[in-house]
Amino acid sequence: QCDVRAAAAFDLGSRTEDMAGGWSSRLKELRRLREYWARARSLGEDWRENRRIAENIYFVVPGNASDKMLSESGDLCKRLETSLTNFRGVKCVDGSDKDKAYIGLKVALLNDVNAAYTGTATIVGGNVYSEMSAACPLKALEGLVVSL
Repeated sequence: QCDVRAAAAFDLGSRTEDMAGGWSSRLKELRRLREYWARARSLGEDWRENRRIAENIYFVVPGNASDKMLSESGDLCKRLETSLTNFRGVKCVDGSDKDKAYIGLKVALLNDVNAAYTGTATIVGGNVYSEMSAACPLKALEGLVVSL
């Protein structure tokens, strides 16, 4: 079974090598993403034309997290006080029960997609993104086909 590390109902633009690394590199990357999406407008990006930004990035805190990791994730997952977009920050998901965490992620992501697209006009064939970062044993990926 794969270990989901983070997920969002929009294209985060995350750095694969950082998300695939250890705790400190994932934490650093999630902090970067948190600040980036809160300031996207002020960076001069035309984000409204290219992608919808959901309110949250979901971060799965490992069930075996140390006290230090719990403290760092608690700081990361504080709701943003200010944001120039509808992005509100990172939400922590307790990963101590993987099945429960995955069900919670699925529900949260579906709610985010529904909130973004219900009642709005979309273009058929338009760009709709989501992103998930997971650590999977090689055996879990056997038979997987990726189309680029």
